[in-house]
Amino acid sequence: MSLHSVYPKIHQRFFAYLFDLNFGLVPWFLLLFIIYITVAVILIREYKTSLLVLGHIIVTLAFSYNHHINSGMSGISRYSVWSAPIMIFIAVIGSEKIQIKKFLRIRTPLIIASVTMTCMLMYSVGIPLHRNVFQNNMLPHARFVLDRAPVLYNPLYSTFISRVNNIDGGYYYSNPVIYFDSRPAHEPYIRKILVNSQDMHTITDRLIFHDEKSRVYFENRIQHLMKQNRLFSYINIPPRYNITLISVK
Repeated sequence: MSLHSVYPKIHQRFFAYLFDLNFGLVPWFLLLFIIYITVAVILIREYKTSLLVLGHIIVTLAFSYNHHINSGMSGISRYSVWSAPIMIFIAVIGSEKIQIKKFLRIRTPLIIASVTMTCMLMYSVGIPLHRNVFQNNMLPHARFVLDRAPVLYNPLYSTFISRVNNIDGGYYYSNPVIYFDSRPAHEPYIRKILVNSQDMHTITDRLIFHDEKSRVYFENRIQHLMKQNRLFSYINIPPRYNITLISVK
């Protein structure tokens, strides 16, 4: 069994710290981030605002140099928490300088809705009691997306390995990594697979197809990905297809 490194590059870590559904900044402050971007675009020529935006980028870039991005957090990354006050300050204070009636009319409701969404995410995760998740698990909102539309969430390969296999790090690939539908009322059908170019030739032999349309879909996806000639690929399987893994006893 050979190991293949999947260490993410710095620009990949940078965007993961911003947008990853498990530990990224934006999913936890989505509406506030929209206000932040709006303020940054409108006031980009203002010295203080542009300096704060640049500072936020530099801070995020600085901790992106940390190689150990999958360090066992059970919620938002602590680094993202450290950078959040800059974003919040720009969104809340900077938005007061924008004299556009339509924007001012929705500013306060957006901020209130953003705080509500953050609190709801914290509750779903179980913060501060950590009753719903443990370290290196997929968070509820990440599972929600993967269960229903797996194509919408393509995390760093190492993050996928870490969260699916419940291990710290996950920086090496050895076998196909499979995410199963986590909804209690559903069969444990496969929703997403991380596979390398070598295992792609044999992965079909390890699966059970419960209907012909599922087999056709999967084989078409394999052929399409083989033509791309990538070292690693995600195979996304929407809920309308029923595929399970052959049990090994």
